Amino acid sequence: MGEDRGAIHLVNLANGEPYLSSQKRLVETIRSQTSREVVVHADTLETIKDRPWYPFMEELNKNWHQHGRRDGYFCAWKPFVIRDAYIKMGENDVVYYTDSSKYWMHGFRANVDTFVDTVKERGMIPGSVGLNQPNWNNLCDRRHIWDMLGAGHLYDRAMLKPHMLASWVAFAKNPQSEALLNDWC
Repeated sequence: MGEDRGAIHLVNLANGEPYLSSQKRLVETIRSQTSREVVVHADTLETIKDRPWYPFMEELNKNWHQHGRRDGYFCAWKPFVIRDAYIKMGENDVVYYTDSSKYWMHGFRANVDTFVDTVKERGMIPGSVGLNQPNWNNLCDRRHIWDMLGAGHLYDRAMLKPHMLASWVAFAKNPQSEALLNDWC
């Protein structure tokens, strides 16, 4: 019997087009780019409405005054769908979240096994750091949202620093990953 290499728990949420098409391509292509088992957690706003944390998201959305193309959820559901998959995964598995993107529509084109091995070795890779664009990008710079979330006092300090780009994150099962996900939620 071979060594248990663990599964990849692919986590993704899509809200309308073109994001649903992007999500479909991610799900369709990942199995061809790994030798591991793949467990898919492909959610939509409809599928998360029965989760115990969803009422908090709905409260955000109710207070949203449309100023652009995004909904009022501000991706606040992201850590929760990731943590839901993390709780379900086995000890040797990795949870890999990636956004459904309108810019990156073709799914996986390269093998992800080395990436997963690196996540297991390092314990987590919580996205990448945005150094090439300011935080003042019309997505995070709404002071009233920070105030509503109780973080208004952190606004100036946070908006002037490099920031995490959470369009993708990956976690192995360990106390540090669990603590980060619990703090994020």
